[in-house]
Amino acid sequence: MYFIRTYCYTQHPVRGTIPIALTPQQEEMLYTIDNFHKSVISMDRQTGKTTCTSAYMLWYAMFHPYNVILTGSCTLGMSKDSLRRIYFMHDALPDFLKTPLKVRNKTTMRFDNGSQIIAQAAGPDFSRGFCANLINLDEFAYIPAAKTQQIMSNLFIGTKIIISSTNKNLSDFDSILQQASSCHTLHGDITETGTNGFKAYCGS
Repeated sequence: MYFIRTYCYTQHPVRGTIPIALTPQQEEMLYTIDNFHKSVISMDRQTGKTTCTSAYMLWYAMFHPYNVILTGSCTLGMSKDSLRRIYFMHDALPDFLKTPLKVRNKTTMRFDNGSQIIAQAAGPDFSRGFCANLINLDEFAYIPAAKTQQIMSNLFIGTKIIISSTNKNLSDFDSILQQASSCHTLHGDITETGTNGFKAYCGS
């Protein structure tokens, strides 16, 4: 969070380029993402969840060499928008901190430390052919159920996963969120994560 709070900037539609001033809810969200291997985040629209996950992916790529990070959303255009946010944050970093880029295009951001961030549409072929270290799935509730089931079946066991969305009743996202919120064993013992292994965070 220090990296985001101190060095990351975003674009505001009225105020222009501004530093990211984390709210308590955003800090809790980032704590959940960083401290749990699998996290599911439910937050309202316009609460900065996509900006925060974009900043987290930038930090992860810069400080975890030779890692592959995949970001996906309902459409390729939305995934590219996440990558555009990351480019903006990277460009605004001070020179002493900025990790140089070797590849820079609309779908791939490759750093000279060997890490890369790749934007893909969240469909049946999402993550296929990649051994990803971190996967970010944005607006998961609005991806058709047939696609979400295929996406989840393609994920590697050891991959760090961030699933975030505004909630939508009866969606696969809602099901994952409910299971993640059920933090107890069959014997009634309290657990940190839900029955599906995800840690849930619900903010507004």
